[in-house]
Amino acid sequence: MGTTSKRGYIVLLVVATLVFGVLAPMAGALSPSTTRLAGTDRYGTAVAISQAAFPTGASNVFIANGSGFPDALAGGVAAANANGPILLVQQNSIPAVTATELTRLGPTEITILGGTATVSSAVETALSTYAATVRRLWGADRFATAAAIASDTFPSGASTVVLAAGYNFPDALAGSPAATKLNAPLLLTRSTVLPTVTATAITTLGASRVVILGGTIAVSAGVEAAVGALAGVTSVERWAGLDRFATATTISQKEWSCGNFTVYVASGLNFPDALAGGPPAGIDGAPMLLVKTDSVPTPTYDELRRLRAVEVLILGGTSAVSDTTKTAIDSILAMPTYNDAPTVTITSPPDLSTYVTTWQGSAWGAQVTFTATTDDANCDSVTVTWTSNVDGALGSGSTISPTLEIPFGLDSSQPTITATVTDSYGASSTDSIQVKLLVPSP
Repeated sequence: MGTTSKRGYIVLLVVATLVFGVLAPMAGALSPSTTRLAGTDRYGTAVAISQAAFPTGASNVFIANGSGFPDALAGGVAAANANGPILLVQQNSIPAVTATELTRLGPTEITILGGTATVSSAVETALSTYAATVRRLWGADRFATAAAIASDTFPSGASTVVLAAGYNFPDALAGSPAATKLNAPLLLTRSTVLPTVTATAITTLGASRVVILGGTIAVSAGVEAAVGALAGVTSVERWAGLDRFATATTISQKEWSCGNFTVYVASGLNFPDALAGGPPAGIDGAPMLLVKTDSVPTPTYDELRRLRAVEVLILGGTSAVSDTTKTAIDSILAMPTYNDAPTVTITSPPDLSTYVTTWQGSAWGAQVTFTATTDDANCDSVTVTWTSNVDGALGSGSTISPTLEIPFGLDSSQPTITATVTDSYGASSTDSIQVKLLVPSP
């Protein structure tokens, strides 16, 4: 969204606020902040992320090729589960900044993601200088490597599997923290064909639920159908948006409620920074949102507002996420929190339900149980109060059981019952039904 349209959006936001809601300060006394984790290149940025996330070292370190994403796409979940970082190397050498970080971390085990075409045998040998155990998780291709990582990380199986396109990186990288939160491996697929090795992995893991990341261009409807036909799979979901930025937002919306204090932000146009940021985000239980180099896409803008982020960790230097974008994120965090009114729905009894009354000593009446459900998009605490246009105040709470009375001298009544939900900022909404009260036939 350009500057002009964003200003228009903010004006509309303020007008809508005056009509429908309130602008309220964020709960608590925390001051929003952004922190950039960056080095002079992708290798240095991975080290900066590692230093911030693992200041006292890490027993397990994962190694990936910094020039290609395929073999390492599935490694974020594995690294998060092992409570370790992903560091980047070149195919045939270990950058000096990575070597220094390996020494600082002091790992006992190093896991290489991918085959020798990705990380050479010479690098594997050199890595043995830094850890007693060096091992490699790999397969014949990116799909088999992801399956090998999943099998190693989830030896007892997994009820949920996350599936992403293997020939592009954004959906898988944005989905890595969500997969960690779901305690699910991340497997890869071709766009139009489900690889045999991936299908076998889903079945072997014993997954009953598969979450597909991205739209049908990334993962076709045919692949979705093939997944649904696998033995044991009873649920297939698709989390997608109109583009990579909207898909990352959808993933965040599916797994994170508002009030999520930490959010990771990385470039959606290149992979290394989000790749290295996946494990810390997964460990922190934080979503990964994507931006363009010089702007915050509308879906990302909206999601930062919804999440009410207090701390945003920007991954990568200014060539990946510019200072202009960082300033825009600072501005989003500094904006007053828009408070949507909560909603309430009376779920029982059905509208116009009929009750035959009994004599209550002074009037004909009937005890009726009312139940309501509420929703607050801002994760605020709410209260529900009930009133009748005949009986007045009836009580408070999601369920009440008042006795409704027929006014003296009448043989029937049809009161309107209203449930009002109110949040801590005073924003409210209502839902109403009517019930029929009858005096019994003689």
